[in-house]
Amino acid sequence: MSSSARAPSWRFPGVSILGLAVGLALIAGAATVAIPAFFGRPEVSLDNAAILLARDLRAAQNHAVVERKDMLVLFHPDGDGYRIVDEDGRPMPSPTGGADFDRRYSADAVFENVRISAVRSEPGQQVRFGRDGFSHSHARIQLSYRDETRTVRVRRGTGKVEIDGLRRPWEDDGR
Repeated sequence: MSSSARAPSWRFPGVSILGLAVGLALIAGAATVAIPAFFGRPEVSLDNAAILLARDLRAAQNHAVVERKDMLVLFHPDGDGYRIVDEDGRPMPSPTGGADFDRRYSADAVFENVRISAVRSEPGQQVRFGRDGFSHSHARIQLSYRDETRTVRVRRGTGKVEIDGLRRPWEDDGR
């Protein structure tokens, strides 16, 4: 056997634990900066909050038909969100399960600083869907974030939901 023959190497090329830790730290640092910057844009936070409100209004309308009870979307006086209850004041279950349906923007970091700045509806600060699924009144709900606003409208009778001011078109698909 020649002296120039070497024993086989069992080292595999790859990434060390230290290299992996450094890479993960860099990704986490970039995400810490990028995620708040992304959601801090009105076209992201405000548009998504308006679309979520429209979908929640549709959920209340559908629930009214299924349960054969009037459903009310009640807006918190501080502008921080809304809750959905039936005609007897019992909360509608949250679509995610377990809890009552009470949307609070301050509790959801994605919508932090989004506010419901105005609700124009008769009667008062609510939208009411009858057991037939139709809206009892026309409603305009204005959401604001920094210096921008979006308006969610509910048509009397049909309950069709429309949103003014979105960056991308949104169509109420009836679900």
